[in-house]
Amino acid sequence: MAVKLWGALERPGLSLTRRTWSPAEVEAIVQRLAAVVGPSRVWQDPERLMAYSYDATGERHLPDFVVFLERPDEVGPVLQALAAAGVPVIGRGAGTNLSGGTMPIVGGAVLAMARLNRVRAIDPENLRAVVEPGVVNADFQEALAPYGLFFAPDPGSHRISTLGGNVSENAGGPHCVKYGVTTNHVLGGTCYLVDGQARRLPTTRDWRGELDLTGLITGSEGTLALLTELELQVLPKPPQVETLLAAFDDLERATEAVSAIIRARIVPSTLELLDRVSIETVERFAQAGYPAGADAVLLIELDGAAEAVEPEWRRIEALLWECRALSVARATTPAEVEKLWKGRRSAYGAAAQVSSHIWVQDVTVPRPLLPTMMREVNQIGRRYGLNILIIAHAGDGNLHPNITYDPADADEVARMHQADREIIQACVRLGGSITGEHGVGIDKLEHLALMYSPDELAVQWELKQAFDPDNLLNPFKAVLPPERHHLATPHPAPTGPVAEVIETIRAAQADGQLLAVHGSTSRRGLAPAHAAGGMALYTRHLDRIVEIDEGNLTATVEAGVSARELADALAARGLEVPSLPAVSRTVGGLVATNARYWAHRGLGWRDHVVMAEWVDGRGRWVRFGRKTMKNVAGYDVTKLWIGSWGQLGVLTALTFRLRPLPRERRIGCLRDAPVADLLAIAETLRRAPAPPAGLLVHVQGDAGALYVQLEGYAVAEDQRRLEAVAAERGLLVRWEAESFAQHLDAIHEAAVGRALAEGGYWEGGGQPAQLRQWYLGGLGHEAWLYPFSGAVEVTAGEPGDPDGWWVRRRVGTAVAVRRDPAWQTIEERIYQVFDPRGIWPKFPWVVTAAGPAERGRA
Repeated sequence: MAVKLWGALERPGLSLTRRTWSPAEVEAIVQRLAAVVGPSRVWQDPERLMAYSYDATGERHLPDFVVFLERPDEVGPVLQALAAAGVPVIGRGAGTNLSGGTMPIVGGAVLAMARLNRVRAIDPENLRAVVEPGVVNADFQEALAPYGLFFAPDPGSHRISTLGGNVSENAGGPHCVKYGVTTNHVLGGTCYLVDGQARRLPTTRDWRGELDLTGLITGSEGTLALLTELELQVLPKPPQVETLLAAFDDLERATEAVSAIIRARIVPSTLELLDRVSIETVERFAQAGYPAGADAVLLIELDGAAEAVEPEWRRIEALLWECRALSVARATTPAEVEKLWKGRRSAYGAAAQVSSHIWVQDVTVPRPLLPTMMREVNQIGRRYGLNILIIAHAGDGNLHPNITYDPADADEVARMHQADREIIQACVRLGGSITGEHGVGIDKLEHLALMYSPDELAVQWELKQAFDPDNLLNPFKAVLPPERHHLATPHPAPTGPVAEVIETIRAAQADGQLLAVHGSTSRRGLAPAHAAGGMALYTRHLDRIVEIDEGNLTATVEAGVSARELADALAARGLEVPSLPAVSRTVGGLVATNARYWAHRGLGWRDHVVMAEWVDGRGRWVRFGRKTMKNVAGYDVTKLWIGSWGQLGVLTALTFRLRPLPRERRIGCLRDAPVADLLAIAETLRRAPAPPAGLLVHVQGDAGALYVQLEGYAVAEDQRRLEAVAAERGLLVRWEAESFAQHLDAIHEAAVGRALAEGGYWEGGGQPAQLRQWYLGGLGHEAWLYPFSGAVEVTAGEPGDPDGWWVRRRVGTAVAVRRDPAWQTIEERIYQVFDPRGIWPKFPWVVTAAGPAERGRA
């Protein structure tokens, strides 16, 4: 039965039908739901259902039921009741999404989760918080404030959007340019699968043993699982924040200023742009104090230690004048800052004063191409006679062209849709993404084929089926069955080494052979066991640095490039990948093994890889991600590859986010000191408002060494702070040059190599504040502790109580990886997506004494 409400759009490329239930079936469904949540929390009255028929797009589709949830344990029985009846399920928070992601387009049941709104825990020691999905972003920020903490993702809807929605959409916001998007701040949590079973989300920290299922579920728009608890990374509030507003008489000059700031190796926390129409609209609505007559304004924010912020804002001010700004103003009071931000955050509300209907677009392009993209948008608007307001997260290339239109004017609606499609086509042509932070929902389903090849579309749909075989969770959102896409075109046929990889894989398929991927082979002893008679596939011939894009702060390299070669090439340009040690290991091997590095404030490869290309076990060459800081077009399949240990295919190329090399870098060493004292010092530094760049504790028996990496403008002041903290415990700091880091990397690599050769290596982790507890429990004769991430490696001796924390170990010739058995079925389905014939060796399933028995896998 087709049910169309006011505002529902014609979608000729997406033919959908909705199922109907007999009165007896409806009564049975309602009774089962009411038995779980009570009759008053199950709605089926059409007038009340209307409130849950739409989201911020304005299009409306009526659900069959609305169920209000108040406790997480209600989710499982509700899902079981709905799945048994074949009822589609749409999880909904505040409904602020802008792509139709929470619209019940084929009917079904909306699960209203806004009442799951408790902040369960705020843990300042571990810089984490546990929340329910219905907590509003702004309310969460208020709860964190008394602890001197904040949550970095702050979408424009932060005053009303919920954290569950932010995670489901992988929300962005103004501060992504420095702090990344939501997925970079999700540590784990709890979700429910379509069968009503609860699952703990695997940790995203660098010691995890599973595939990064949390990274895949984040941004999946409720199509893979429903989130009921979130473990989030929170940060100390920066000691100083400076806010600038620059006005320009020409939009092009404003975008040139953005490029000039990035080229100067400055990464502000915020870099926002509004065009003339947006400025005039905002001023009428919010009186934010934006200069009258300006063609564009830039809102710029810098944060961090005072010693770093002061010189950087002065450098930015000079660059703005060089780019011929009309005016540059620095906010000097909290009221002035609030006024400037009020204008930016009220842009959408202000646009509603211009027209009752606005088509909100969301595209991203590589940063240097932002001026080109803005010119294209303006030309498209003029060509179709449309009024387009432009707002941009200019620091990360994210553009929001907002088209005003009259829904009663059929011709204008047609022109609006044609302009919308041309904007999306232009962004794809420039190497961008069709959506940076608003999601695919239903709005951009038909545009996915512009970005992805048939194989890539097939992979995403197969992953959907691995979680939700009957397509009941938010159906026809985010991804589509491949046969519904009519415009997808394959990538050009690969040549050279990639073609050789494909040929090798297809030959192994034909011969029924196992394949094992080898980079530098330095971690071969921890990889899945290679069966006798299998083939080794080496990646060192994939050795090109394809591109270093200084204006976009990205680098694309083939997987066989050594980390040292890439580090040297970047350093010559004043750039670096923060997690990249200068070692001989290949970058593909580092990413595939999710190798940790001590000097990155707990971030990992999942925070720095924005695009990956690989060949899977079917011989499909696929690419996921883009050269953009934001990309929520479909599933984040790249996350699955990071730390997969070659179980999904052969990595051929990677694109990394870069950052400027710091102005100065020093390494402080506290040697031959009691480990408990060193861990206490590390804890103090880790939780500081301006923490050091790196912390590492090397345990050798009863004594050890603490290494602290300082960098930036404030190195001298940070040195004095560290010396003062050390002096309180009677310790002295020895200072080393930046080059000492390579020496330390070599020591660590040698220790790991010895441990693997001798058959006694252990690694694992947990909450960072647990490190002292683990040390006192007996970690072995030699261990490496990572205070930012909570990771532990034992390279000599045996831990006293390994079951409490280990995730990977080698004892003799046997390698074991601890994973959550509850995810076993899902992981095996994912392996089937990429490797149906099982040509890649897999880790055995191993659990602790409290879990089921060990089971081998073919």
